[in-house]
Amino acid sequence: MRLLGHPTARVVAILTLAGLGIVAHARVYGYFFTDDAFISLRYTERLLAGNGLTGTDYDRVEGYSSLLWVPLCAVPGAVGLDLVTGARLLGWLCTLAT
Repeated sequence: MRLLGHPTARVVAILTLAGLGIVAHARVYGYFFTDDAFISLRYTERLLAGNGLTGTDYDRVEGYSSLLWVPLCAVPGAVGLDLVTGARLLGWLCTLAT
């Protein structure tokens, strides 16, 4: 009887390896936060302050790279969570959902 011959065992083995890979990646790059993320968080911050999807009080330009990410990051911010922490939490949740 082969252990990985059963389809369920193969799926469990693949998911385990993928999970270990994600954990190893997070241990190496866990504290890295790209500059583009801070741009999105700036728009999120202004959205939460009631200024709409704007980056400054002057020209209205679309400076964020993901329209969905900005309001998603506003959800943890609306309940008082730090925006960087909320973005990291959302990133983990999206990774797990994937």
